[in-house]
Amino acid sequence: MCRTTVHTRCRSPCIRRPLAPCVIPRSPLRRNGSRTSTAWRARLRVPRPAGAGPEVGRQRHHTRRRIARPCAQLPEISPLVETSVPVRAGQPCDTCEPQRLLRTLQLARSSVNTSIDECCWMAVASLGMTIESTMSTGEFAAETRRALTLRHIEHVRAGTTDAHPDGVRVIPASEYLDPELAAAERALMHTVPLVAATSGELAGPRSYRTEMLFDVPVLLVRQDDGSVKAFLNSCSHRGARLLEGAGEVGKRISCSYHAWTYAPNGELKSVTQPGKFGKVELCDNGLVELPCAERYGLIFVMLDAQGEMDIDAFLGDFAPQLALCNLDTFKVADERTLPHEVNWKLALCGYLESYHVKVVHAKTLAAAFIGNVSTHDAFGPDGRHFRTTWSMNEVVQMAEAEDVDAVLDGLQYAPYNTVLYLYPNTVITAPDFIGIRFINRLFPGHQPHDQITHYRTMVPAFMTDDERAMVEPFQQVTRTAVEEEDYGQVPGINKAIRSGLRDSLLVGENEPTVTEMHRVMARALGRPNPDQPVTPSA
Repeated sequence: MCRTTVHTRCRSPCIRRPLAPCVIPRSPLRRNGSRTSTAWRARLRVPRPAGAGPEVGRQRHHTRRRIARPCAQLPEISPLVETSVPVRAGQPCDTCEPQRLLRTLQLARSSVNTSIDECCWMAVASLGMTIESTMSTGEFAAETRRALTLRHIEHVRAGTTDAHPDGVRVIPASEYLDPELAAAERALMHTVPLVAATSGELAGPRSYRTEMLFDVPVLLVRQDDGSVKAFLNSCSHRGARLLEGAGEVGKRISCSYHAWTYAPNGELKSVTQPGKFGKVELCDNGLVELPCAERYGLIFVMLDAQGEMDIDAFLGDFAPQLALCNLDTFKVADERTLPHEVNWKLALCGYLESYHVKVVHAKTLAAAFIGNVSTHDAFGPDGRHFRTTWSMNEVVQMAEAEDVDAVLDGLQYAPYNTVLYLYPNTVITAPDFIGIRFINRLFPGHQPHDQITHYRTMVPAFMTDDERAMVEPFQQVTRTAVEEEDYGQVPGINKAIRSGLRDSLLVGENEPTVTEMHRVMARALGRPNPDQPVTPSA
């Protein structure tokens, strides 16, 4: 059996104690390039050294999860990749650059015989096990993946990308500076469904979670029947906050101030020394309930207690796109809050175009993406929700194939990154290629130049802590890309337009989602489209 020996290129030792070499099996292929019908098991074979504990021996992982190959047109690779030096399973060294890890993942899918850092291989091998389990299956998912991949192939062949029909546009600086507009946008967001949490954060009956949506303290409680209710996190007596963080409420929710108690459904059950309050009607003094709904692994809340939420009408035909993310099978692995003195729409724009990837993310995401090749589609009422997808490097290989139908027929994963804009303030990133999800919620501040981003990293719910450690490098890549690279650019833009020396910003025709986001927000407020055509120079 042919084997490819992989040598390390790390600049410092990856291990602290000797271990035997590890062998990472690769998917066996038929001679015609297709997969064998027998499911192969992704596993790490680590011979146990003398005197080692039982946990170091042969390790089996989830079956039927593999690093999917992009198509059958690519040349066959060696079925085994064997490391020639010891490596600690699942622990890439600290000096492995994020770009190297992404490149390793790309090589793992591309069938290129080349040397690969074995410390990176361990993370990649584990990550490959999650990909198939997190991908959507079924006819709609396959058709969507096929259609979008074909669009990317056509763009790569033609050297094009989805473009806005109105071409290059100019966005006035007032869109980011006007205090009245900023106040109107905040008020608007109190009247529409907002993502408050994920389903996995309320795992069982009577589990609770608190959230701060703008300045509104919200309490989420899963009921005994499995539904979720949302309340103002405030006692009906003197307004004290009832709960903090997350946990289980038990049979009663008791206020820590004066011990008024409530049932998990918000009903007031008892009052301390009720005779001091005259005739208190318990049924009239329950918690303030907020409209709430749960769909596709997300919990939505409306901050208007008198409002009515029709979540299905709100999502419209965007619902199947959310369903493809399989968010109900994920759990939160990391949660961060990113406050910045920037306008929220300036921060949001960075999620909506791939034009910047090769420049801003040169040390992180650029290793996996073509850059400036993307698709744009609008969904829902008034086209308020968007899906944009960004081409990955594998599309170049697919575009070179003579038989594109064969490439699409053999498609095992999406060779693009999917970004969903869920109106008005949520962005969901769902990259099939690493089996992780990212949810970003952007909240405008009281001033036009203030905003807070709540950032969640989600991993498959079946993953153990050890498996999560193996894919941590890929989570770190994205955190670096968002927190340091994307958000590192926006403050400078914000300062430039606040200086009064910039009266507008330019949006290219290759950035259609950016233009459309501004239009959607304007239409929701009954305003005309804010963008204008470029005025030719005299």
